[in-house]
Amino acid sequence: MANEPNSGRTFRFRSAGFSLVELMVALVFISILMAGMAKVFQSSLNTFYASGETLSSHRRNLMAGEMVYDDLNTTGMYLATLPEPPSGFSTTNPPFSITPNKTLTLGITDPNIPVAQNTVTFDELTLYMDQPLPFEGTNQDPIKGNDEDLPAGTPQVNKVFTLQLKDTKQVAQVKAGMKAIFKDAFHPFEIGAVSSSSPTTVTITTVDKPQDLAGAPTSTGDAGDSSHLSGASVVIVVPAQQVRYTILLKNFDPSAPTKLIPCLVRQQGTYNAAAFTPDPALETIIAENVSGFKVYLSMDPSNTVKPMSAVWGGYQSAATDWAAAGGILSVLNSQISDAGGLGRAGYKLVSNANLNWFRDIPVTVRIDLTTRTVTARTEYQSASPGGRAFRDTTQSMVLVPRHFGLTLN
Repeated sequence: MANEPNSGRTFRFRSAGFSLVELMVALVFISILMAGMAKVFQSSLNTFYASGETLSSHRRNLMAGEMVYDDLNTTGMYLATLPEPPSGFSTTNPPFSITPNKTLTLGITDPNIPVAQNTVTFDELTLYMDQPLPFEGTNQDPIKGNDEDLPAGTPQVNKVFTLQLKDTKQVAQVKAGMKAIFKDAFHPFEIGAVSSSSPTTVTITTVDKPQDLAGAPTSTGDAGDSSHLSGASVVIVVPAQQVRYTILLKNFDPSAPTKLIPCLVRQQGTYNAAAFTPDPALETIIAENVSGFKVYLSMDPSNTVKPMSAVWGGYQSAATDWAAAGGILSVLNSQISDAGGLGRAGYKLVSNANLNWFRDIPVTVRIDLTTRTVTARTEYQSASPGGRAFRDTTQSMVLVPRHFGLTLN
């Protein structure tokens, strides 16, 4: 068997594997499948980024809204001039005002982004308050005798008080020119000199008469009794502070100086009758990529019959002056005069002649803050397929500020 001769047959062996045609067909199908998977992956990735950017806009709006809310609730808080409103306000710089429809060009050069998104239209909000420091002290001096009493309206004459505070950081914040208000009689003293004998105590010396800061509203004097209880709480107040919310272009990338980002900025400074004069050291960026900041006023925000422009003063108004015809104040006056529909009889009409009008009227304030996504995307531009746009997110806030309509002084 082993030496069986060859029968003459020829055997052909077929090699294992795929032919070139089979490989090409397989590659075509795999390519189609991969293209579909890539499309799904890209769509999922875009949705992920878009959702993240939208949530980021919401967070920016909420954080910025909280600060605006706090400032609105302290607007008109006249702690340093009790028991009367400050005098010295000017019509050129009222204590509460809105400059509507200011514009800012962003300088975007990308032709794929709509021209309308190259301009920001916003309102500028200006507020006035006496700003208390975020802590209180405790009077360490004993009760003084009646011989220390002064007639009402008489300025204090260099009285010295020692206050107990929490730590050295609080001690460092107490400065001359501020007011110390003793809560046992809610009596404000003008601080003339400050010294410290320990890390947690501060000694203040009152001045012989109110030395109001240059350009700031004045009071009639530190009236009343200079005697105060030992252990009485003392509030330290920075008087005559003016705050403005506006939108400014800021650059955060030194390598790209032409890339400017619109930011909602909080500015603060001591009141000046001639003009708002911010202190650069107190400027704070509240929100980035802001595409709108609108402020509306209303005496009847619950009205659902009238159009929005009649309910909210400034809504869809093109006025650039809040006292202009058809502007914010005219809408308020229309609502006040409409005693039959709103029952506002007895309220004084609003005007720049009455600079403390907001203390007489419980007017409702509405803030619309709009921020945009950081990146312009094609999916945000439905009106022009193939182009790119930013997505806007608007957060609204409605409140009656705490001191509006509070006619205590």
